[in-house]
Order: sequence, then structure tokens, then C-alpha cells
Amino acid sequence: MGTVDDSLADLPEPDRGCLQHVIDIARAVAPEAVEGISYGMPALKFEGKPLVGVVRAAKHLSAFPFSPAVFDAVARRLEGYFLSKGTIRFTPEHPLPDDVLEDIVRLRRAEIPLPSMAMSGPGSFLRVATAFAASPWSSVEFFQGSGSVSVLEATYFRMLSRTSVKGLSF
Repeated sequence: MGTVDDSLADLPEPDRGCLQHVIDIARAVAPEAVEGISYGMPALKFEGKPLVGVVRAAKHLSAFPFSPAVFDAVARRLEGYFLSKGTIRFTPEHPLPDDVLEDIVRLRRAEIPLPSMAMSGPGSFLRVATAFAASPWSSVEFFQGSGSVSVLEATYFRMLSRTSVKGLSF
């Protein structure tokens, strides 16, 4: 057991199960994520950066994507949920949709550069293209607010989606 599992273990049902489901989805999408604490809450981390966090409050549960760009990208798909700056509130009776959770984790993970793979400098085009190819989002949605590439470059990445470069399939 780790920080996240320990934190959830003491919660009553159905809250525990609902928050555990958020973590299970995140682990399925990002199996390399590790447990930790971020901003005082249990969270999964990727490359030392927070990926997704969960909290139980008195009358609701919360998920934290730790990214304004990711939050904005999925907000329109969360009609009927209470959204505040960086927080998605839900209940066991009205849990977050799995596809939205998967997209939150995919988008947040794509934002976090690997130490040896910063999104600028030599080879950055290939690294961004690889992250984009793994995303279910359109070019505009994926890169909106990231500032890493232009819409023209994003469109070019989409054209590469069925090609292979040095053994990497896009």
C-alpha cells in the first residue's frame, strides 16, 4: 500500500470505491505513475509532477487535474458537475465518466516532459508528435493552450498519424 491507497482505505463506502475508481482509471492509463502527496492531497505523480489527485469532502468528492489547460479541455464534457478553478466535484451517485477521466490523465501526462525529452530543442517535433499520436483529441484540442506548437504544426502531426518514424508508429 502507498500514500493514495492508505488515504482511501479509511474512507467509508461508497466514497472510497468512487475515489478508488478514479485512481484505478488513472493507473490504467499511466501505469508508470507513482503514489504521492501534492498540495496536501493524495495524488498520482508522473516524473515527479502531479498527475491527478482525489479528495473526499463532507458533501462531495473532488478530482484535481493539476492543469488549467487540461481542466479547460474537458470542462465542456462535464455539464451537470460543479466545477471550480481546477476542481471537479462529483458524488458516488453521479460519478465522473470513465472516458473523461482517461482523457484527463492522458492530457496531463502529455503535458509533463520527460527529463531527457523537453518539448523544445533538437528532436522536440518527434516527441510532441508521439504524445499527440497517443491522444484521442483533435489537433486544436490537444495543443490548445499548451503553446508548444502552432495549429499548422498540429495539423501536420495529424497527417503523420498513420506513418512510422524510426520504428515508432503514430
